[in-house]
Amino acid sequence: MDFANLFFSPVGRLNRKGYWVSSIALIIIVLILSAVLGVVFAFTGMANTVLGVKLLSLITTLIMLPPIYFISLKRLHDRERPEILALVFLAPVTIDVILSMTSLTGTFVAQSVFGTQTIGFQPNKFGLVIDAIALGVGLWSVIELGFMRGQSGPNAHGPDPSEMG
Repeated sequence: MDFANLFFSPVGRLNRKGYWVSSIALIIIVLILSAVLGVVFAFTGMANTVLGVKLLSLITTLIMLPPIYFISLKRLHDRERPEILALVFLAPVTIDVILSMTSLTGTFVAQSVFGTQTIGFQPNKFGLVIDAIALGVGLWSVIELGFMRGQSGPNAHGPDPSEMG
């Protein structure tokens, strides 16, 4: 599998299996990236600071947006759906991250998790509304991209990926 094309090219189609495999790969990548950044932040003393949490969120979001966009776009190509949906699917989560970093949707608070002091995010009412919108659009995108069958046969974006060996 050509990961550069998969994660960074708008060309082609992606079937449901390819979507799930690439999505799981991205989840693993973000977990590894977060762990590495967590260690780096721990060495710099930023691990349990509001700035550290904001930076970790910003860095992982910026790194993951392009691959998520291109995977979604290819899946939409397979479904013969409008490309703009890829942006519609990403917008609420991106807006949620940006607004939380500016503290418009809540505040960062110190909390204890399993006896370890850490920083958590406490959403306000506006944040809960944004979270609900992001959740709803996220569920829509998972159904649209992950469960709905693609178009059979070739289309304007290439051959049917289900028929390719």
